[in-house]
Amino acid sequence: MTTLQLMRHLSDLEMASVLAAKVPGVLATIDDEGFPYLTPIWFVHHEGHGVIMTSTTGRPHIRHIRRDPGAGFVVDLEGNPDSGGRPNVQVKARGHAILEPDHAAWTRRITRKYGGSERLAAERADTPRLAIILQPERLIGVAAGPRSNGAWWTSHPAISPVR
Repeated sequence: MTTLQLMRHLSDLEMASVLAAKVPGVLATIDDEGFPYLTPIWFVHHEGHGVIMTSTTGRPHIRHIRRDPGAGFVVDLEGNPDSGGRPNVQVKARGHAILEPDHAAWTRRITRKYGGSERLAAERADTPRLAIILQPERLIGVAAGPRSNGAWWTSHPAISPVR
């Protein structure tokens, strides 16, 4: 017997928790032939700036953004399917990406988010990088799964409480 799972919208605080998770997001750009190009990528979300990622200049997604700044982004967390259905939570964004030189600040902050040491943050920051700033036209958060004990995903190992 299949149980119907209803999707619900996340609150701003819930979306902030998902965006703070130590999991890569996926950046979607449009390649030279007009097809979606997906890049798993580390990021931070900064209220007022949007979703910020950094990358080196020769990467395909950088070329795509230079040609067409329209982009999408998603963070997706999956729960234990043994709890019933396919529990998941997502935050999605779409908008225009801006490229600007990263003078190490974003790269260091992103590296620290994912548990990188100061040494690793300094090494990554020594490589010339561009900040990719996705300014969402819209940010949507949805969740599906059991709600009997609150949001199942708040106990996901990648989630830290946001206050």
